[in-house]
Amino acid sequence: MNMVSCIKEMLPSPLYSFIDGEIPPEELRMRRGCRVLLKKDGISVATALICTDELMDQTLLGLTNRSFYSHEDTIREGYIPLPGGLRAGVCGRAVCEKGRILQVKDISSLILRIPRRIPHIETPLLEKMRETRFQCGTLLYSPPGVGKTTVLRELACTLSGKFQKNIALIDCRGELSAGLKECAGLSVFLHYPKSTAISIALRTMAPDMIILDEVGAEETEELLLCGNGGVPVVASVHGNSLAELKKRKSTEALLRSGMFGIFAGLTRSGQKTNFVFEEF
Repeated sequence: MNMVSCIKEMLPSPLYSFIDGEIPPEELRMRRGCRVLLKKDGISVATALICTDELMDQTLLGLTNRSFYSHEDTIREGYIPLPGGLRAGVCGRAVCEKGRILQVKDISSLILRIPRRIPHIETPLLEKMRETRFQCGTLLYSPPGVGKTTVLRELACTLSGKFQKNIALIDCRGELSAGLKECAGLSVFLHYPKSTAISIALRTMAPDMIILDEVGAEETEELLLCGNGGVPVVASVHGNSLAELKKRKSTEALLRSGMFGIFAGLTRSGQKTNFVFEEF
């Protein structure tokens, strides 16, 4: 079953038509009492369909396979994991104790992000990496929803396939490896904590390169080990510019370490993804 068919099986019938078509939307966004929004080519458009309480509840039942409470752990983290690398982000009313979320009730908003393959989207970045003979770390940045994960997904496929590199792909939420099947040189660490996966990959998998999405301060120590051990890292982070990242405490140590030599910003205009390369 392909990804679109899988999505349709989970959604109530009023939402079917939005997923049909040769190119499905990038996002489907729902909020109780408001129009359902679709995002295509980076632009959100309001549909005529209102997200009623009944529609939201039916959608949540479908996405959780009629077992909302069995997904409470991830719902507390803000998402529902779905088959095929899909994920639905959710938010509502949190029940807290001493700063810790015990439960999330009354889900009010939901966003379904639909990963897709876009062959050759990674080409400008790949050419830049080839100039360094793939020996240089790369940091990819943009605001959310511009295409960082899509670029990393295609890059992992091309490097492990065409260029026969041994790639350790750290995919803690199941999005990064979505749709990647026949890539012999790809070792996918699925649902591992990032820092643990990086450590295991270095010790056991002898990777030529490690690729991961959305790095943070929690992974700094392990990522620095990659840099010191001569294993290039390709990572992404939310940000508008290199200047902004330099001021951020969570990325300061990584930037100062010198483990990244290529800095690539992403912008979006319609269906086209643009790369902006900056010098440190």
